[in-house]
Amino acid sequence: MLKPKLSICCITYNHSNFILDCLKGFESQIVDFEVEVVIHDDFSTDNTRELLLEYKKRSKFKVILLFPDHNRYSRGERVFLRTFKKSSGEYIAMCDGDDYWVDSYKLQKQVDFLEKNKEYVVCSHNAKIIDNNNKHIQNFKIPELFEDKTYSKLELKKGAHLLTLSMCFRNVIKEFPYEIHKVINGDTFLISILGQYGKGKYIQAITPAMYRVHVTGVWSMINELKKIEHRVLFYYYLKKYYVKRGDVEVVFDANYKVNYNYRELLIAYLQDGNIKKTIRFIYNWGVKNRLFLDKENYKFTKICIINYLKNKPLENYKS
Repeated sequence: MLKPKLSICCITYNHSNFILDCLKGFESQIVDFEVEVVIHDDFSTDNTRELLLEYKKRSKFKVILLFPDHNRYSRGERVFLRTFKKSSGEYIAMCDGDDYWVDSYKLQKQVDFLEKNKEYVVCSHNAKIIDNNNKHIQNFKIPELFEDKTYSKLELKKGAHLLTLSMCFRNVIKEFPYEIHKVINGDTFLISILGQYGKGKYIQAITPAMYRVHVTGVWSMINELKKIEHRVLFYYYLKKYYVKRGDVEVVFDANYKVNYNYRELLIAYLQDGNIKKTIRFIYNWGVKNRLFLDKENYKFTKICIINYLKNKPLENYKS
């Protein structure tokens, strides 16, 4: 068998209600190159694995199934990295088991673009948002994109918003830094690392994929406060990574976003009226772990708490 040109990397966990749509999207691809499919099932407790085994028997592509004997995500592992290690394609495309592709020429269009444009490392497209019953929620996950767009290397390194299920990129990263294992949104960290190798392209001509929101979704069902917490951590570890690399522009941008999101989160906690939770947050993140409580944020925190105790408005202190 010829070496694959492209590897499809898929993560799934208890997706028995959705995985067939995802696999159908893979099988629908019309390409003039070899494709392999690498699927990591993170110890599902439903019949996802049985469906994957059946798929392997009938797929037109080479299928590699990774079946660990425990749930790796719950132990802090970034399991999508395991699929990368098993991928031998020159290019990688990603799609989680609860999402699916619609455009049968998606992969061909993306590989053609990257083949012709060597200065680009990644290309992407849009997606529609649906629920667990395939009911339409939103036309476009990134509504501000309605024509082709180029992302500079710097924009990618700062963490540009590319949809994971839409990405096709060069398989150029051979080693991942320690910091990527410390954040929940490792796909955004991946985009940042890809920015070291080239530019990015949003391609409008690809039919939007389907991004599913449901109660077991890792990111889609996290509440807004938790999302801000994860953003603070993400930019903190992104800053640490680029400090080591000596990339001043990215460090400056990440530091600004750490401070902005820390302050937004502090105000949200105070407005929630839970002073004990607020103090615990400040202690754990700012004092105990010394992550964000520099001199400037210490002053900001002090002002916010004083004004909260005096029943003064907090909105004016975000910037």
